[in-house]
Amino acid sequence: MERYKLTRSPNPETHASGEVIFIKDENDNELNVGFSDELDAFDYIKLQVENDKEYADYLENPNKHIMDMYNSLDDFDKRMIEQSLIQKYRNECMYQYFR
Repeated sequence: MERYKLTRSPNPETHASGEVIFIKDENDNELNVGFSDELDAFDYIKLQVENDKEYADYLENPNKHIMDMYNSLDDFDKRMIEQSLIQKYRNECMYQYFR
């Protein structure tokens, strides 16, 4: 499978501060599309260029894959998510109580 890399260049439209991220193939050929962040560029590679059905399914149906996603996290990230869920639960309980 071909691997792609991301490169940063000054914004060609404004020549101002800020960069545009471009995708290059293994032969250093640039795909003719630019992105403002790396995640958007990666999504483009996985969804448009490689047509990765599994990646698309994870994004479109996260509820089917939530435990896989959770188990892929390190302990720190798991604690952050757990704390966020607890805070959401506490806020909802407080809202219901004082409503």
